[in-house]
Amino acid sequence: MDHPKGTPPPARPSVMNAALTRPDWTVSMRNTAGVLALDKNENNDPIFREQLNEILAGLPPEASIEYPDLAAHYHKLARHLVVSAENLLFTHGSDGAIRLVFEAFLSEGETVLATRPTFAMYPIYSMIYGGRLEHLDYESNAFGPTLSVDTVCDAIDTHQPRILCLPNPDSPTGTHFEVDACVRILKKAEAVGSVVIADEAYFPFSDTTVIGQIDTFANLVVTRTFAKAWGIAGLRLGYAAAHPKMMQILHKVRPMYEVNGTALAAMSALIDRYDIVDASVQRTNTGRDYFASEMNKLGFKTFTGSGNFVQVDFDKKRDQVFAALDGKVLYRKSFSEPCLAGFSRFSTPPEDVMRRLVEMITVAVA
Repeated sequence: MDHPKGTPPPARPSVMNAALTRPDWTVSMRNTAGVLALDKNENNDPIFREQLNEILAGLPPEASIEYPDLAAHYHKLARHLVVSAENLLFTHGSDGAIRLVFEAFLSEGETVLATRPTFAMYPIYSMIYGGRLEHLDYESNAFGPTLSVDTVCDAIDTHQPRILCLPNPDSPTGTHFEVDACVRILKKAEAVGSVVIADEAYFPFSDTTVIGQIDTFANLVVTRTFAKAWGIAGLRLGYAAAHPKMMQILHKVRPMYEVNGTALAAMSALIDRYDIVDASVQRTNTGRDYFASEMNKLGFKTFTGSGNFVQVDFDKKRDQVFAALDGKVLYRKSFSEPCLAGFSRFSTPPEDVMRRLVEMITVAVA
């Protein structure tokens, strides 16, 4: 039978899944001109941005002109993290690291276990590679979304997942597991042959990390990004850290050049000036705590987790606040998941920036 003219050959069945959709790439999804952009958890610290602009302006032109030679950058990042270069893989954001794990390990019909709500790409990659997604739903309590270690371990026993996605801290919940809890989960996952993606996109806003476990657990992949605290979201740079034997597998599926030279040059310069990254993290955490405190003073319930964002329930004042912020502030207005029902999420830059938002909300509800 002849293939119909003007029709592409069929893709893999998992890719042809009607439920697998992506946003329209021809339509702008976001306009930040003239508004306070608090929707993507980027680094909106004015002091840091000024310092970063100076660094970016001083990058060598060959970083953009020549194909990147990554070896020196691997060793430099390894020294910064106090790991070995054999533990590392540069990726196109932490998203790229997550996709490589799915590409290397997930076969059609195997189970992926992920928290809900969480990073939007876990279900997407599960569909692309034909996985069966099972959810770990956060429960609600007076102190915010909650998920117990026992619940995670029981789900591992029940579903025997090929991949467990465990953001730490998670987003949008802001929740995190301490290292001892993570070790319990890693041991359970190791016993059933599960790969654990410990997505640490919000490190170092939270200083809890399992990167110290990568030489103990060969089933662990820590993923991180330079988009949040490091402030270079537009350069799309991240990395995976794992046991050398795990890295031998992941490097098999890497592209010819993992990332671009300009991103690596920016990373190298920021490692040399890590003091400004750390100072920005401290200012951001102060801004987060300030905003939560001011919202509490206005009588609003807040969830303040371990990321650079705060959840606020405006309750009966919701319509007034939404109207006041319309066209002035970008933020996530609502969630469909029960554990965050009624809450809105705001990224939290330093206090001097957040004062503008506090003033708008205060006037709206006066």
